[in-house]
Amino acid sequence: MRASDLLTALSTNVFDNNYEGIYSMYNGNLLPFTTVKIDKESNLVLFRENKKPALSMKDFYIALMNNKPRSLKIWGGSESIPVFGFKMDGNKIVV
Repeated sequence: MRASDLLTALSTNVFDNNYEGIYSMYNGNLLPFTTVKIDKESNLVLFRENKKPALSMKDFYIALMNNKPRSLKIWGGSESIPVFGFKMDGNKIVV
């Protein structure tokens, strides 16, 4: 999934929700992403760091807008994993 695809999907908000943040599911728990950066292969990578605040939706939208052509990935510990889609859990975006 490219950053522009996710940006389009989130901006056509048919449910009129105020999104709380972007999360990943790990062992049945929702964990917030804390940072978004560009990697060596020019992908936009979401990852989380302990003891850091969750990534704000404003910063996430800015990252998506500034990096529309980049592929969106999440950091899986030792490698980046492509994002193929997302789902909603209440007002939380889960990839």
